[in-house]
Amino acid sequence: NEEIGESWRYQLRPSTEKLLLSLFKEFRPLVTPVIVNIITSVQNLPASEDFGILVQKEAVYNVAGLCSYDLFDEINFEEWFSQGLVKELQNKSPNYRIIRRRVIWLIGRWINVKLSPPYRPTLYEIIINLMNESEDLVVRLNASKTLQSAVDDFEFRTEEFLPYLEASVSLLFKLLCDAKECDTKMHILFVMSMVIERVGPK
Repeated sequence: NEEIGESWRYQLRPSTEKLLLSLFKEFRPLVTPVIVNIITSVQNLPASEDFGILVQKEAVYNVAGLCSYDLFDEINFEEWFSQGLVKELQNKSPNYRIIRRRVIWLIGRWINVKLSPPYRPTLYEIIINLMNESEDLVVRLNASKTLQSAVDDFEFRTEEFLPYLEASVSLLFKLLCDAKECDTKMHILFVMSMVIERVGPK
């Protein structure tokens, strides 16, 4: 449907994201250091529940996710993951849920780019923690999408995931029960089927 396909033109955020990616494509040498500096500045911000800082972080993390393939050689993502993003996800304040949601989405964008197998067990633990029933529903849904990216990755190793299999399937089922929208339920079922398919008969 052409109308739906072009709907991003009339929405501020999708239009801005499209512009950013276009600038990256056309002016990569100029844009890259600017983006890296912005990301670095946010990485160094202290933990805060100030709404202005939360919004700034969320926006910058969104950029880091959208441009993951372009920033492959510019950002040590594995170091950021282990020393920064994991700590961000440990903040369970209700106000911080917008950051938890964006961070787990960001990790999902980088899984296929730069997150080697030694970091996967930590990733699985994070996903399980964020799919817990006590977590915000939107955060849980984004965690399920990141799980999908993890099991669909070419570096996925079944033996590393097996200790987390039962908890993952159980939490996905609970998420399925809590979801209201049909499209959301279909997505969760797709993730469950992908997990089962990738693990095989165990």
